[in-house]
Amino acid sequence: MFIPNSTIIETGYAQAGQFLVQSTQLPYRGFYHRDDKNRYWSGKTHTNDSFLLTPPTTKPLTLDAFNKNNIMSYGFTKKYSIASAPTLYKGDFVFPTDEDFSNTFFTRYVVQLKSSTSPYVVEINKDNYAKVTQTEDRFYYNVAEMLWKLKGPIDDVFENNVRIEAGVRDTNLRSLQAAEKIIPGVSKIFPDPLQFYF
Repeated sequence: MFIPNSTIIETGYAQAGQFLVQSTQLPYRGFYHRDDKNRYWSGKTHTNDSFLLTPPTTKPLTLDAFNKNNIMSYGFTKKYSIASAPTLYKGDFVFPTDEDFSNTFFTRYVVQLKSSTSPYVVEINKDNYAKVTQTEDRFYYNVAEMLWKLKGPIDDVFENNVRIEAGVRDTNLRSLQAAEKIIPGVSKIFPDPLQFYF
């Protein structure tokens, strides 16, 4: 459909979750323009390759949407559209096992939904982590693993300016710092680096 440039009244760049491609209902991210009939099209200017865009419809609050706002979601988000990802991973409360305490470490898994309008970051269990990383969900989530120390001295132990033993707090802060590079803000859901300290 030909639309003269004189009828284009707005151009911009769409972020994830702002528009869907009308023909496929897939999320659209990139330049867009709006014509004088209040229709949104892909591209900075109108060409024969431009396709029609539509804002996502607001769906009623579903059980999945409710669960996203529960206490295990750490208050990171207000709204979730179930259409923006194939699976919604709710926050899991993961407690270390006796074997983990014997090993003095355990692995924590964190995911961030890429397309959420407010950052949605939750800790999940090992089984759900496997699902995220081994299914198409991996395209919709950022994932991070953190080695979490449970036993030992609280702070790093040094001798002649050489660390001879890693402390619980310092080790866990280093793990959080590494995870922050993948999921900014992850430290906010782990405010206590001595959590589970034994």
